[in-house]
Amino acid sequence: MSTGQEKKGAGGGSFYLENSLFDRIRSKYEELAEKYIAEKDYKKAAQVYMNLLQDHYRGAKTLEDGGFYNEAAVVYLKKLKTNRTLQPATKKPNSIKKP
Repeated sequence: MSTGQEKKGAGGGSFYLENSLFDRIRSKYEELAEKYIAEKDYKKAAQVYMNLLQDHYRGAKTLEDGGFYNEAAVVYLKKLKTNRTLQPATKKPNSIKKP
């Protein structure tokens, strides 16, 4: 005869298995995004972050890092509800050549 504790234990095991599977999938998506960044394919990396990992901040930051300021601004405004000012990186004062 089964007891309520045995059923409860079995359910807990499947919960752990689901979390483990979720962690592995998440890890694979993280690796994929990092691979795209290494290949300088910032738009694909941002899609992985936003669509597969549901991390809009990292998606916007990746677009910003890749120079896609308009696309990043849209994500910041519409998904993150923040009014962040984005500006392209400028040359450092020491790197400007004087005539």
